Amino acid sequence: MTDTARGSWYLDRPLKGFALPSGRVGSLLGRLMASLNKAEQQEALAAVDVHPGERVVEAGYGPGVLLEMMLTAGASVSGADPSPQMCDLARRRNADAVAAGR
Repeated sequence: MTDTARGSWYLDRPLKGFALPSGRVGSLLGRLMASLNKAEQQEALAAVDVHPGERVVEAGYGPGVLLEMMLTAGASVSGADPSPQMCDLARRRNADAVAAGR
């Protein structure tokens, strides 16, 4: 792996495909993930049991569906995702919370 290639924290190979969506296809994949993964995101939210006022960090938030759910539950959230397309989708999905610094 080259110094400039983004690698997975657990794999010794560059991220690609669903792990690092990019370009127009990446944006389409993000929208698809947002639509198809809602049940799993709801399960994750129930498992985490977020309460109003709590601060949560999510790594690899994708299109921001779980971030939105945690914000709706009253949490303050932040996170990181290696895909610029996913960051953009998550920012747009949660624009009001981003503007409010939540």
